[in-house]
Amino acid sequence: MPLTFNYFSPQFKFPPPIPIVLLLLFGLIIVTAGTPEGIAESRYNDELESQINTRNQEISNLEAEISRLNDSLTNTSKQATTLKGEVARLDTTNKKLLADIKLTESRMRQKALVIERLELDLTRQQGDISDLQDGLAEAMRALREASDHSLVEMILAQRNLSDFWVDREHLVRVEAKVYQTIGALRQVHQELKVDKNVAENERHNLLALKAKLADQKKINDGAKHQQNDLLSSTENQEANYRQLIASREAKKTALEQEIANFEAQLKLDVDLSKLPSAGTGPLSWPLDNIFITQNFGRTVDSVRLYASGTHNGVDFRASIGTAIKSVADGVVLGTGDTDLVCPRASYGRWALVKHNNGLTTLYAHLSLIKVNKGQTLARGELVGYSGQTGYATGPHLHLTIYASDGVKIDVLKSKVCSGTYTMPLADPQAYLDPLLYLK
Repeated sequence: MPLTFNYFSPQFKFPPPIPIVLLLLFGLIIVTAGTPEGIAESRYNDELESQINTRNQEISNLEAEISRLNDSLTNTSKQATTLKGEVARLDTTNKKLLADIKLTESRMRQKALVIERLELDLTRQQGDISDLQDGLAEAMRALREASDHSLVEMILAQRNLSDFWVDREHLVRVEAKVYQTIGALRQVHQELKVDKNVAENERHNLLALKAKLADQKKINDGAKHQQNDLLSSTENQEANYRQLIASREAKKTALEQEIANFEAQLKLDVDLSKLPSAGTGPLSWPLDNIFITQNFGRTVDSVRLYASGTHNGVDFRASIGTAIKSVADGVVLGTGDTDLVCPRASYGRWALVKHNNGLTTLYAHLSLIKVNKGQTLARGELVGYSGQTGYATGPHLHLTIYASDGVKIDVLKSKVCSGTYTMPLADPQAYLDPLLYLK
């Protein structure tokens, strides 16, 4: 039944004036900003921002320190031909590894602060959405009430025509504000969605940093053990150090010859036509910063260092603990450590990855391996960290590239080391120049 109104009765009450509706619509948000809670939140945000800036400066200082230590390592590595020089290099390495740990810890604290700030923003945005929704509901209710009355009823409800036109103008303003509020809601919803994604990414980054920190501590422990082992085995005497180096070189040369003899007997079916064309760059670099210390094949250093006179891969300068990345998508064929049977004579810790393009890559002298047999790798994914395991005159990455058909992981009983070791072994024609495929 239609409602009827006695507009001249003292008991008649028209819906609240539109200006009050405007206050209801936007007063919540305006008032919140000025409340003690709002002021406290603003101050806390400022404090968080200040702490984040402090962490950023700390990170910048540590990065500069690590850069200086890397430069120092480059210089000390050139001088590490004596026991004193090698100890100095190991001391600098330990300082650099500790700085790496401090940097990761600082980045973790910075990420935690960023996440906290984002969570505050998310809470504020959710509150804004709730306030806007409440205000919008109140405005819509007032508009519905106003629309329940005819134009004549609204005119008769006013003392004069001027008041009617004022209310009509207010009504138009409320309608406009309703549309603005809907737009604001959409914007805050979008900001909330974006910030949620950012917060999730930051949480993922924090977890990655925690894993990296654990790796760095293991690498640092290994470096300390290496230094202690050197001082113990040489009794801190230069003559003993030279004798140790000569013994390692002799064992390395004999082992290389033993491996070469074994590989010469391998008759694997290597089809070079299956390989990607040289120069097309099917593989990416395994390091962020590239500095080649020894090329593939017959070089001045290879003639001096290797029994065969040739170098079966490419060496890259990389201080201990540098992240090593997969050069392409692939599957891990296996991992191992030749030092377990033949210390300081061969690849040390290694990982072998078969790619989808007919190529297989070996990453050697690692300080820490981060992959397992059968694991699928994406291009750029972490394989491990560079080191100085096996026979290495200094920390570096040794990268060998094979034709996949010509390499396998095999066991070899060694007369040189009086044991059986497991490592990649290949038909001689399967060895390829990495620089023909890297880009």
